[in-house]
Amino acid sequence: MPKTFMQGVDTTLKKLREPPLDEEQFRDMMKACLEGIIEVLERQYKKYFECEITEQLRNETVSKVP
Repeated sequence: MPKTFMQGVDTTLKKLREPPLDEEQFRDMMKACLEGIIEVLERQYKKYFECEITEQLRNETVSKVP
């Protein structure tokens, strides 16, 4: 009988909750993964990070909720 999507998710979550067999390799791989995520986010949002927020823009984006 083929696995359903949720059975696959359960198997994945179970594996993710198990301690790594090689902690040093896991740490190196996790570090590389997180550095890659940061690099992508910085590239995608570079223009926003470098944006100068003027007082006029700040006033225009202030919530109108009291």
